[in-house]
Amino acid sequence: MEGMNNKENSGNNTENQEAEFKDGKFCSTEQAKCPEGCVAVEDYKRLAADFDNYRKHAEDVAQEGKSRGKMFVASDLLALLDDFDSAIEHYEKNEEVKAGLVGLRKRLFDTLKAHGLEEIAECEGKKFDPEVHEAVRTDDKAKEGIVACELRKGYSFCGQILRHPMVVVGSGKANEENEK
Repeated sequence: MEGMNNKENSGNNTENQEAEFKDGKFCSTEQAKCPEGCVAVEDYKRLAADFDNYRKHAEDVAQEGKSRGKMFVASDLLALLDDFDSAIEHYEKNEEVKAGLVGLRKRLFDTLKAHGLEEIAECEGKKFDPEVHEAVRTDDKAKEGIVACELRKGYSFCGQILRHPMVVVGSGKANEENEK
């Protein structure tokens, strides 16, 4: 082994090979002897850029799928939050049971909030916004264009409205009749 000269040894070691630039292609000295073995620099750069774009796209698709999955689960659990709210509002027999329901509702909401769920702020008395609110009926006694009451809470998930608050909007008809 000690008798091997450097030329024999360097033929097996790719780190020590010299490179040539020939006809717009980057080739090792050995590959320069065989033009089909050369790798074009531009082709390599294009391939590397294509792979990088593919990797970024795949990461974006995976992240979007993850977010959609969370959103669907949160959407399905909104009915459970509504049931807790209804039970808490109507339960009067035992304060300990009511406190337990409040605690369970809070734990469920806090878990969903940690994953991106937000309650849309109370809208009663505010101007009706068709982009945010879902109007289900009108109230003649309330001011026109003002939310008279909220029938069901609304929620957003990571900044997107998941469920619009269901509201009653004032039509102002009673005020118009009184002015006549």
